Amino acid sequence: MFVFAYGVGAYVAFVLTALYTVGFLENSVVSRTIDHAVVTERWFDALLSNTILVGFFALQHTLMGRRVFRDAWARTLPESLERSTRVLVSSLFLTQVLLRWRPIPTELWSLELNPLGLLLEVLSIAGWAIAISGTFQIDHLALFGLGQTYAHSRGEEWEPARFELPYLYRWVRHPIYFGLLVALWCAPVMTVGRVLLAGLVTLWFRILARLEEEDLAREHREYRAYQARVPMLFPRTRPLRVKRRAG
Repeated sequence: MFVFAYGVGAYVAFVLTALYTVGFLENSVVSRTIDHAVVTERWFDALLSNTILVGFFALQHTLMGRRVFRDAWARTLPESLERSTRVLVSSLFLTQVLLRWRPIPTELWSLELNPLGLLLEVLSIAGWAIAISGTFQIDHLALFGLGQTYAHSRGEEWEPARFELPYLYRWVRHPIYFGLLVALWCAPVMTVGRVLLAGLVTLWFRILARLEEEDLAREHREYRAYQARVPMLFPRTRPLRVKRRAG
């Protein structure tokens, strides 16, 4: 039961951090947002500080997801806790980015009272919806560690999911990343700080997706053919047609 309670705690930490992140990026509800204050310091200092913050988070998340790191942890950490621990640590690192972010609220454009601004707001909301849907089209609970700890609490052995192609994954190989990028870039008010964050995250997602796909290609022999037919981060014009399995 301790293992399951640990998994629940890590999942709750992730959900709270994710909700705060939405408010942070949408400049609403939460007290500290991406553009929450007028900056009197030099741009360079804020740019450097924010880049280092995001870089530490990206490095931590990327390294802990690599198979070499997971295999090393497996010698001291139960397999059922590996994913939950990664989720918990990533949530803590992301929290530091949110709390220590130094705003650069200089506006590049402001379309709040413009029809185009409304369109961008709708696209941003759609981006969040795509990202969330992407987690549920695969195994949402396993993605964030709760599935593994629940199986352990029932005395069951965790079995990795088979290679399948849910609907969103027929359009783009990484719909979660695509949705997050849409939410980041489609802003009615675009500031220098937001462009910095969006640019850093875009670069990181490209690197992270490549690394993840190397692992996926080793685990699933079908993945290379899938790679050749479906784009990485930007969707096809129509979904990939998938043959139905007999029976």
